[in-house]
Amino acid sequence: MTINPALLVTVLGGGGAAAWTPADFETDLEWWVKYPDGLYQDSAKTTPATVATDPVGNWEDKSGNGRDVKQATSTKRGVIEADSSIGFDGTADILVTDDLGTALTTPCTLVAVLKHKTGSTASNTHIIGGHIEGSAATASFTLYAQDTTPDKFSAYNEFTVEGEALDTDYHVFLCEFNGASSKIRVDGVENSGNAGARNLIKLGVGGNARDALYTACQVKEAFLISKSLSAPEITQVEDYMQAEHGISF
Repeated sequence: MTINPALLVTVLGGGGAAAWTPADFETDLEWWVKYPDGLYQDSAKTTPATVATDPVGNWEDKSGNGRDVKQATSTKRGVIEADSSIGFDGTADILVTDDLGTALTTPCTLVAVLKHKTGSTASNTHIIGGHIEGSAATASFTLYAQDTTPDKFSAYNEFTVEGEALDTDYHVFLCEFNGASSKIRVDGVENSGNAGARNLIKLGVGGNARDALYTACQVKEAFLISKSLSAPEITQVEDYMQAEHGISF
């Protein structure tokens, strides 16, 4: 694949400027995981996970906020896949943060590069999803596989904003949770609507943070920003994800 030189200027910086990363969102960056950084086979982070088939019991948060996603139960951990991603089986695998302490409120933006393993679903299952403060049963800030016709990648935060058709390719996802101004972008294709205005107290990868609704998926990178993004920021984020993960759109 040929990378657009203009894209590299955006991501790597012109004139010797430092490469842009999600860390440049500074205090607005709430959570960030990225393969192969901060991978451990156990939730206590005693044994690094480094090669394909290693279990992943802790994926360290790069934001500086200490919001690692982890799993103490050995049979429910993710696994390093051969294509440099973290895989989840859709049956029980899930990595989850501790309670955040202070709930995040809208607007927030979730960005990820990931793929669905099968390209179809018989029920609504969560790929990256949380739940609200004071409830272990009410979903929020969720990117999910929607059982509809055709099946879709969709965003949910009390209400659904439908995205693009479910398939087995890697995509760049950008989900803005902002009430009536919410949106989901899949490889730059935007669908907007009212996703609701719930808060977030806990976040899961591979399923919902309440330890349910698992999805067979593979995740390369994901981060959460506590604001809406401007048009230039959306371009910067999507250019970064394309360059980092070999996706072009």
